[in-house]
Amino acid sequence: MKYEYCQDSLIIKLYAEIDHFTSKTLRSEIDTLILAGGFSSVVLDLKEITFIDSTGVGLILGRYKLLRDMNKSLYISSPAPEIDKVLMVSGVYTIVKKLSKNLK
Repeated sequence: MKYEYCQDSLIIKLYAEIDHFTSKTLRSEIDTLILAGGFSSVVLDLKEITFIDSTGVGLILGRYKLLRDMNKSLYISSPAPEIDKVLMVSGVYTIVKKLSKNLK
């Protein structure tokens, strides 16, 4: 995981897989960044994610709830087609918005 601040957003770039084995560590690291504040929205850049399971979907939805309670927004950017399909079928996009333009 890498992160950067761009304007008023915290951009979190995730790599490889989001599954049962990686979710606990990612959750902790992402929550630490979120709770530090200093932004109005968080963008999860999924360009480099190669696999996501239901635990990963739960990780995304949990961060959405945390941010919603803080009156902040969560967005998803750049998912690969197979990741995009999982997020679409699981209903994530009915709750978390996908950015129409990919990040550079």
